[in-house]
Amino acid sequence: MRRFLYYGGCAFISVVFVAIAGLRWLIWPHIGYWQESLQLQLSQTLGRPVSIQQLEGDWQGWQPSLRLTGVRLDSANATDPAFYVEHITAQLQWRSLWHKQPLFERLRIQGVELPIDQKGTKQWDIAGWSVSLEDLTVPQANATGAQHEWLVWLLQQSHLSVQDVHVYEVNSDREKLAKQSWDIEAQLSKQGDQHQLQIEVTDTYTDAAALVYAQIQHPTPYSTALQDASAQWYAQIKQPHALLAGLSFPETSFQAEQAQLELWGGYAEHSWEPLALKLTFQKLVWQTNAAFQAASDKLEVNWRTPIHDLQHWFDSQSLQNLGVNDFAFHAQGLKLHPLDELSDPVKLDHVRARGRWAQQQLTVALDRVENNAVQLGAWMRWRPNDNTKDALHAYARIDRFDLTAISEYFPTSVDAEVKDWLQSGLLAGQLKQGALVWQGDPQQFPYQHDPKAGYFYVGGAIEHATVDYAPPEPNYKGWPAVKHASGSLYMERGQLKASFPTAHLAIPQHEAVTVHNLHFSIPDLTQDSTLHLQGDTQGSAQSYTALFRESDLGALLEHSLDDTYAQGSWQVGLQLIVPLAQAENTQVSGRIQLAPTRLRLFTDWPPIEQLTGTLFFDEYGIQAEALQGAWLGRSIHAKGVLSTRVEAPIEPFTIRGTFDASVLKDWGATSQAALFTGHTPFNAVLNLTPAGALSAQVHSSLQGLEVALPEPLRKSASESWPLALHWESDPDRPELERWRIQLNNQWHALLEHDSAQDKASSYFNAVSLALNRTLPPLQAGLQLDLQQEHVNFDAWRSWLMLMDDESDATNWLPALRSARVQSASAQIFDLPLEHFTLRLTQPKAHTWTADVSASELAGRVLWREPTVNQDSEVQAHFQRVRLRSSLMQDDRAQIEETLASELSDNHSLRLPRVGLHIEQLQVDNKQFGEIHLQAIPKQENSVWQLQNLQWQAPGMTAQGQGYWRFAGAQAGLRVEVQAELANVEEFLEFFGAPGLIHQGKGHAQLQLTWSQLPDRIRLNDIDAELQLTLKNGRFSSIQSRSAKLLELLSISSLSRLARLELGVGKAFKEGFPFDQVEGQFALRQSQLYTQNYEVLSPVGRILLNGKVALKEETLDLDVMVFPKLDMSGAAIAAGFVVNPLVGVGAFLTQWVMQRPLAEAMQVHYQVQGHWDDPDIQALPTKKATETNPSPQLKPERFTPHHDAELPLSLPLRVLP
Repeated sequence: MRRFLYYGGCAFISVVFVAIAGLRWLIWPHIGYWQESLQLQLSQTLGRPVSIQQLEGDWQGWQPSLRLTGVRLDSANATDPAFYVEHITAQLQWRSLWHKQPLFERLRIQGVELPIDQKGTKQWDIAGWSVSLEDLTVPQANATGAQHEWLVWLLQQSHLSVQDVHVYEVNSDREKLAKQSWDIEAQLSKQGDQHQLQIEVTDTYTDAAALVYAQIQHPTPYSTALQDASAQWYAQIKQPHALLAGLSFPETSFQAEQAQLELWGGYAEHSWEPLALKLTFQKLVWQTNAAFQAASDKLEVNWRTPIHDLQHWFDSQSLQNLGVNDFAFHAQGLKLHPLDELSDPVKLDHVRARGRWAQQQLTVALDRVENNAVQLGAWMRWRPNDNTKDALHAYARIDRFDLTAISEYFPTSVDAEVKDWLQSGLLAGQLKQGALVWQGDPQQFPYQHDPKAGYFYVGGAIEHATVDYAPPEPNYKGWPAVKHASGSLYMERGQLKASFPTAHLAIPQHEAVTVHNLHFSIPDLTQDSTLHLQGDTQGSAQSYTALFRESDLGALLEHSLDDTYAQGSWQVGLQLIVPLAQAENTQVSGRIQLAPTRLRLFTDWPPIEQLTGTLFFDEYGIQAEALQGAWLGRSIHAKGVLSTRVEAPIEPFTIRGTFDASVLKDWGATSQAALFTGHTPFNAVLNLTPAGALSAQVHSSLQGLEVALPEPLRKSASESWPLALHWESDPDRPELERWRIQLNNQWHALLEHDSAQDKASSYFNAVSLALNRTLPPLQAGLQLDLQQEHVNFDAWRSWLMLMDDESDATNWLPALRSARVQSASAQIFDLPLEHFTLRLTQPKAHTWTADVSASELAGRVLWREPTVNQDSEVQAHFQRVRLRSSLMQDDRAQIEETLASELSDNHSLRLPRVGLHIEQLQVDNKQFGEIHLQAIPKQENSVWQLQNLQWQAPGMTAQGQGYWRFAGAQAGLRVEVQAELANVEEFLEFFGAPGLIHQGKGHAQLQLTWSQLPDRIRLNDIDAELQLTLKNGRFSSIQSRSAKLLELLSISSLSRLARLELGVGKAFKEGFPFDQVEGQFALRQSQLYTQNYEVLSPVGRILLNGKVALKEETLDLDVMVFPKLDMSGAAIAAGFVVNPLVGVGAFLTQWVMQRPLAEAMQVHYQVQGHWDDPDIQALPTKKATETNPSPQLKPERFTPHHDAELPLSLPLRVLP
């Protein structure tokens, strides 16, 4: 038996060896002969037509191997290949003999083209096989059908690897739509009853990659039924957003710089274990339905879900009927933006949460929510299909919340003005130890109008808050911010409330105001939102008055208190209602409790001292209650209502007090204070129009007040002059103020002040003033229309000069624009004028005209103001000018001092160009005729150069030149005049001295210096030299003092000849005749000096020396009279006719006796005394050669100063 077994075994081994050898060397190298059989076998196995381009066999060791090239797997109803493999290398296992199918030790597949046709959201056609998600997720009871035979066959292989797989998408017509090239490394190995699968996929076009690892446990080593197996698998996919985009989330897009998906799963006991997912994104952005946008720098999501829930999600895209799903996520740099709910995205630095979906509700625990503004933890439960108040339950613990960011978390259902106010109004502060409660339907948030729909609350403690509750806007100043506020803040449903026990109101550049019991509230955040503020404040009065300027309180009070200044301590209760959409319609109310306060309502008003009482205010005005203090030196009392309300107040705002003129000194106006003395009661009533324009009415009798102004404003203390003053601001232009004044029923004034104009010019920009006349129209500048019995311009000019000396005096009145003054009498520069009328107008810019009419003066003056391009100019044309000689007196000291101060040595004048024309000049009763004068300014030394000086009168013409210096030691007037006297009698008759000289003609030369003119107007300052020559005239014996004097001297001298009956007495019957009058005169210190003043007469020669005192009208002369003994030609002729001897005798007697007799008749006189009654004393006579006249004056020569440019060429002989 043993031998049989031995030989039988040897025979079997030999047969096997021979069979293997035949297979190895005879059959296997020619395996290609069985290619068709192999194609048929594979077609039957795979259920699809299979074709092989080439089949080769190889044998290495004991393992035979096959190489297949160009393997095609055709679809059942198409000619195009459904599956193509470039190379297949397989190492055959011997156990294939008894399994009756090819089994390989190693199976290697290279170069695969795999078409995929997507049939729906969960079904694909892969290589001709229909694969659905349901097939993958729900195991079938029988998995050995044709569609899975290929899978069973693959599982029976010991080792499988797949490389270089190309996948492309096709449509229903098998047309290629896209091609995706993947580099796939797949390893499938079997060890006993376990399969291990590892697949690595890399996209050749992108950096996407996937790794799949699976372990399948079979009940037995040879079991191939999948439903009996158990499995554990793990997958990792990098950049899975392309995969997620293909999962057909409706209207959802994903973008990420980096992404990774990890999955864990298992299958056991005929069911799938829950699926675990982990998604990790870097720089993720996604958007859903164009209504939600989100982004995250880094996001990690963990999700555990039953795998059948995935099938339900892909079927319905709904959370309905989902099982238990657990999740957790951690986000960094998260931005959430529900476009329909928030205007700006919510930015969170860290969010860590965990939650569960179960029983149709979502439960989430936010373990950490944090950014630079928020730190909190929360828990919530949400039922998406519940529209009742139980839909959402949320609770949060707020560790920290920055108030500056609170507006970012309010939904769009909240009024936009509220969000704007929260953003601009909450400037600093934190909410701590806060809580949030939210219950209800989120769609009906915030439940303000339907409390049954839900409840919302968020609030906590506030620290170091700054609340700008009424921030500034264009054309709106706002209100001061509340700073350093600590208290509480909460939002309940649709209302916001805050309470702060203490805080501060910040007043720029002033001490902060302390606030107690401050309360904020916005009753409705959803519509027509208004802010309510209430609090008690305390601080310095200066801070409160600054509030009028720095806040919109000034606008509510029509800026009537913008200039208010106060010192003291105030307690103010304040209430504000601010419409957030229209902050300019803010409502304000409150009260001011005044401790002793120093209050100045307006800049130019004197302050009220020791003011106490209570003042109530609102946006309509104020109401005073028991206000009292001291103003203008006396006590005042105020009460009543000042309001813009249409309804009439119970009692108008009334101030009663007494004006004490002594307080003017406190204003620094010393000169003005001296004009007013005494005190007088007054009554003032303030009103506000409905438009907000402030007005005031002041009434006083002025009794008890003495006014020391010039007439007609001079008033004694006992007189009563009713004063009515009305002040108002323009309702359309609050910066415009008008003053109406009526005084003593005679004076009327309208004044306008525009605070928007340059205050450097004057306080009032327009003034209209009338006295006993109708007010002229109000225009820019000062308009005057005055009518008075007497006007003393000199007194007013002195007063105005005195006022100008006040260096700190306010320039109240604007520049004069027009004036009319009418009076029965007036006085200007001590010149009395009767029936006086002055009209001053400005026909165009920089040009003035003055029309003057009076009994003494009539004419027009044109003045052009100096400009950049030209000097000023004055053109004066007077029809008549009548002056008084009293202007030359010494009683003008006050005017002279004023002129001297204006024309000081160091003062450089800008003199105008002057043209003067006087048609009729008269001084006292003396007519001077017509005067022409041109004055050209020399700006470098304040000098007028006088040109074209012309003087015309009947019988006389004169021309001259000179200059007038206004500053320096040589100040004064210097002129040269040459006059031609064509008819002395006619000129003197016109001059006002008729009958002084008959007939006569001559000429005169004059050099005159009037020093310090116009600083002083005195005769003593005049120095002059005159050379006079007259011929062929006769001094009147009746009118002239000189003629009387000469006649007296001559008659006295010639009385001795009368008895000789020479007939000389008849020569003086009609005056004293002269053939020539010639002399030189010098005027010094009101003394007129002359030497060798010679009068040649037919009856003799008179020589005068000495002086005449013009002021005293006295004479001190030394006179020599030389009679002329001469028989007339008629007497001699008669002698020759009657008796030639007598005629010849007379002629010889005259010729022989003329000189001795003349010397014998010579008389020497001394004339002294007054002009009207001179004292003539005869002195002993001497020979002419021994004549010793009275002492002679030797005045200094007239030498003009700085006359190089003004030559004085008049050739005058100067007294020796």
